[in-house]
Amino acid sequence: MRRRPETAFRHWGDADVGGLRIWWLLRTRLGCPVHLFRTTPEWLEEAAASGGRPLPTAERAALERFGALLAGSGTGGAPDVAQARRLVASLLRLGVKVEQERY
Repeated sequence: MRRRPETAFRHWGDADVGGLRIWWLLRTRLGCPVHLFRTTPEWLEEAAASGGRPLPTAERAALERFGALLAGSGTGGAPDVAQARRLVASLLRLGVKVEQERY
């Protein structure tokens, strides 16, 4: 796929392991940064204060594995990866997941 070098990609997914997996799939297939759009660690903090669903044990474990995958991905200090790692950390700390439709 050819793209213009100045093209910026963003992903607006759910604040859960599924949304992060979709983001990672897009990022790896495109071969370039894909910034999180609206579903940021800061947004999660606000949204979780008024709701969200508890993270099941299996999803918590999946998020921990996903965080390890990002840490070892070799993507360096890419801003989008750093933001995703912060989102994973927030999800684990808060213990809830939130759908982007709450925005």
